[in-house]
Amino acid sequence: MKVIANEGDSSLEINGKTINLPASVREGLVFGSIYVVVLDVNYSMRNVFAFDEEGKQIWTIEEPDFEVKEGGYALVSGRSGKLIALCRGVQFFIDPKTGKIYDSYFDK
Repeated sequence: MKVIANEGDSSLEINGKTINLPASVREGLVFGSIYVVVLDVNYSMRNVFAFDEEGKQIWTIEEPDFEVKEGGYALVSGRSGKLIALCRGVQFFIDPKTGKIYDSYFDK
């Protein structure tokens, strides 16, 4: 999968297809056959999106199960074969097929 996504841009390119995003890119990660992008934390609590190899959006992350005054997820990681999003010191484990959160861990 060839992805061009520059921090601060409000679009990305996947295998030659340009995708316009609702906010600027914070970071991105190729995870298996999907591309996961984190948008600016001030955009929404649902600021993590996944796209397939054709550039089709396949999911948007769920909101965390606790109230956050402002900001969204800060980053994503693909450690140990698991897709993880970080928000306010909590690691959220994400199902890469659906974007649903299936576990969380508070990182002290």
